[in-house]
Amino acid sequence: SEQIQLRRLMKRDRCSEDVARDYISVQMPLKDKIKFANFVIDNSGDLSETERQVTNVLKKIQPSLFSWLLIWLGPPLLATLPVIYIVAK
Repeated sequence: SEQIQLRRLMKRDRCSEDVARDYISVQMPLKDKIKFANFVIDNSGDLSETERQVTNVLKKIQPSLFSWLLIWLGPPLLATLPVIYIVAK
């Protein structure tokens, strides 16, 4: 939320609320930034909830073993197909 953003900025930069508000006012609003994100992790709750969200995102972005094999072995195998075809002829 904007209040959390303000509080964290004031703590991090040791600045006044007015300075922090000025800094935030020149940035894109959080609700608009979220529209551009593929994944959003809300770290305003407790640590276990944040860890659960991180785990869920990692499950979504980590490729499976099959995907990894296809990415790394697919191109070399496809490159050898013409050779196999010519030799088999």
